[in-house]
Amino acid sequence: GSAVNFTVAEAGNADLSLVDLTGRRVATLYSGTVESGEYSVNYQEELASGTYFMVLRNGNSMETQRVSIVR
Repeated sequence: GSAVNFTVAEAGNADLSLVDLTGRRVATLYSGTVESGEYSVNYQEELASGTYFMVLRNGNSMETQRVSIVR
C-alpha cells in the first residue's frame, strides 16, 4: 500500500477520492467526519500505472492534487 497525507482546514465531513483523467472515481481513500488537522491514510488499491487526481472535499472547499502511479 501507499500512504497519502492530507490536511483538513475545517472540522466536518471529509471525502478523499482518487479519480482518473475522465473524472471517474477509482478509489475512495477516506470518507468520514474529521477535526481540522493533518491526516495520513494508507490505501491498498491496485491501480494501473498512469495519472490520477486526488480530490479532497471538505465543507465547501475542494482541493485537487495530481498523482502519478508507476508500477
